[in-house]
Amino acid sequence: MNLTEITLHIYLEILIEWVFEYSLFACLLYFGAKRKSHFALRLTLGLLGIFALAFPLAIFYNYFGNNVFGRSFVYLLLFVSALGVQFLCFESDWKRIFLYANLAYAAQNGVYFIFAIIYNSLSFAIGPYFLNVWQYKLVYYLQFLAQASLIYFFLIRRSGKYLNTMTIPKSAVFMSLMVFLISIFLTSVHDIFIEKALEEIHPEISYPLFILRISGHGALFLLDISIVVVLFIGARFAAASKDVADLNHIIEQSAKQYEISQATIDSINIKCHDMKHRIN
Repeated sequence: MNLTEITLHIYLEILIEWVFEYSLFACLLYFGAKRKSHFALRLTLGLLGIFALAFPLAIFYNYFGNNVFGRSFVYLLLFVSALGVQFLCFESDWKRIFLYANLAYAAQNGVYFIFAIIYNSLSFAIGPYFLNVWQYKLVYYLQFLAQASLIYFFLIRRSGKYLNTMTIPKSAVFMSLMVFLISIFLTSVHDIFIEKALEEIHPEISYPLFILRISGHGALFLLDISIVVVLFIGARFAAASKDVADLNHIIEQSAKQYEISQATIDSINIKCHDMKHRIN
């Protein structure tokens, strides 16, 4: 594939949009988190580093973006870079940082797939390409901000205290990372093979192709949701395990206290018996 200014510009724009959308959800999740000293400087340098990385990645994307592993590598490297910025800027344990990083990815990806399902449904009902490029971008960003606002006010804001105090087991973090890697890989497979095949097979959207496209977006959306489910189920299980451990500890302490009390009572009874015997 020849490297042209137009394609490079498009790839760079795609990557910067992803960084912007991901960073927005990360900021919403970290809103009440403890920041490290010189936070503004750390954040500025971190974001500049990611945007500086976006240009060589766009060149790589231009040559290897039509390959599943190449595209997966691009988004994986962006995710790792964003994860590094979170470690750089916030005072938190590594499990909570991984939690927020995975939740931000799931939210960003999920919002995109919801829009894709709605847009493809309208394309099937109205006709393909019913919006030009600038109309498409305007509609996309408006709906993105609307969805981000709903996610913040109805999910993140209401569960913020729980997110900051919940117990996060290592198993849940590792499982969510596995689902995340699968999500990146399958998203690349979908974008390269299914979407490309649909465009080459038929410029119009027939009913079978429409079902195939919607099913792909829906499956990927559910996969992103599963990242959230795995994390929260793991946290619930860890919290329940901790409660059981605390209860067992209380029972053990109570049993020990009972044994001590019983020994004290027995000792007092013996002394009383001895005193009674001496008095007699």
